[in-house]
Amino acid sequence: MGPYINELMYVDDRLATVLQYRVTGERTARTAYRQLLDLLGQADGARPTELIREGIAKLDALSDWISATERADILRHSGRRIRSARLIAHLAQDDPAVGLASIQIARLTMSEWEALIPDLPVRARGFLRSRDDLPPEIDRLLDRLGVHDRALPQPQMPDVEPEESEPPEAVERPDVADRSSEISSLVQRIEAFQQARGSGSASRQPTSPTPPVRHFDFTLDLDGRIDWAEDSIAPMVVGTRLEGLGGPLGQAPGPLVAQHLPLRNTRVSWEGADVLTGTWRIDAEPRFSAQSGRFEGYWGRARRVDDSDDRAALRSAADRIRQLLHELRTPVTAIQGFAEVIQQQVFGETPHEYRALAASIAGDSARMLAGFDELDRLSKLESGALELDEGTCDFAAIVQTQHDQLQAVLAARLARLDIASEGPFPLVAAAKADAERLAWRILAAITSSLGAGETVSGRFQPAGPNLSLVVSLPESLAAAADIFSSETRGTTGSISSGIFGIGFALRLARAEATALGGGLQVDDGKLQLDLPIAVPAANDRFSDAVAAAFGRLTT
Repeated sequence: MGPYINELMYVDDRLATVLQYRVTGERTARTAYRQLLDLLGQADGARPTELIREGIAKLDALSDWISATERADILRHSGRRIRSARLIAHLAQDDPAVGLASIQIARLTMSEWEALIPDLPVRARGFLRSRDDLPPEIDRLLDRLGVHDRALPQPQMPDVEPEESEPPEAVERPDVADRSSEISSLVQRIEAFQQARGSGSASRQPTSPTPPVRHFDFTLDLDGRIDWAEDSIAPMVVGTRLEGLGGPLGQAPGPLVAQHLPLRNTRVSWEGADVLTGTWRIDAEPRFSAQSGRFEGYWGRARRVDDSDDRAALRSAADRIRQLLHELRTPVTAIQGFAEVIQQQVFGETPHEYRALAASIAGDSARMLAGFDELDRLSKLESGALELDEGTCDFAAIVQTQHDQLQAVLAARLARLDIASEGPFPLVAAAKADAERLAWRILAAITSSLGAGETVSGRFQPAGPNLSLVVSLPESLAAAADIFSSETRGTTGSISSGIFGIGFALRLARAEATALGGGLQVDDGKLQLDLPIAVPAANDRFSDAVAAAFGRLTT
């Protein structure tokens, strides 16, 4: 008895320590959550009830930091078995994914199961049917509670017995006259309804539309077919094979199932009832028999996808990227500062060889910081977290200036970029600094891709509310499968469109153009940039020039 008491005291001491643990973020929350599961999951024994109650309350508080999917993953991959009926009863009230995971790893005695199952939610009782390692007494208990298999429920039949069958002895047979009266009343009601519908005198009560389902839990069999789902959605989805729904899972269902891989953020398009039609995101985990280890299919959750979900995902990803860039900037900035101190001999004379190395390190650091700025700018633009400054500028003049500067570099390779910029052209709604960056990304990407002796041309043209710049693509870019891919590179290093290459530069330019209200697209070997024309008041110079030209033509 002594070792058992010592072990309880050790566990209780650890539990008290974890309860005092200060949570400062998601990472520390996950650590504390795992530790509490390990400690609370052990048999209750003679442990203090108050300590267990505080531990469960702490679990609920940590759940605010951790998503239900992550909590379920922690349960399944913890490597431990929960032997506390009190903890199982609490987790079964949580999200269905958490409840299912807790039921799957629970290891209770027969008496504990018999005491626990009647108090479990109906959904959690159904999860027990997924386990084949429980004694037959558990199945009989579930049968008595009305928890059958995961197939579709039988349709409700009218409580009217056929005349040929004899009623059970314990049930008193109703009087035939009473039954004939009920049938006559039913027939009269049907006739009245049909007459009212035919004459149009009956007022029809409009049926309220069924709200669309936002999410539901399901399980898949070995063929990838839904064999169980929540009661509210089961009649519409049970029996459906996911491979036929399109999306990534429909493109390659075989390898996923064959390798028993988890499904993560898999998009499927569903067609059917109004409450079901749309795009869904599926996350599912493989199921294995607890007794034999045999693969039994998948269990998971489907969530409806809408624009707000995509925007939220983009914002979340952008936040993570910005946090990472912030952590990277600090050491790079420090390295750059130390290199400049050495190169400038701030603390005394330094050999020229070391100064040259320091200058090289400082230059590399500066390029890395510039790349961080571009990554940060792209993530903010694509997630909608950054709005560009308002203003107007002569974009055609900006392009012409940069175009003239690039000709000297191209002349050495007998290449040429010809952009007809004979105006006047209207001003565009963009700040000058943003327009200069945008123009340079596009011109540098095209110029650095020109081969020896190659010439491409471009032109400006007003197109409705936009001013368009259309430029033919060099052969190397025209042959690229995806011009906006990060794998797209230039043919020369003399002109740089950015540290991450041409594909990234053009993707960033596309994001900037979109943020300005325009766009950047590639079609039929041509790149077209559209920027919105500024308000008429800002284009007085353009209007005056057109009027003057028209006056010369009429005189």
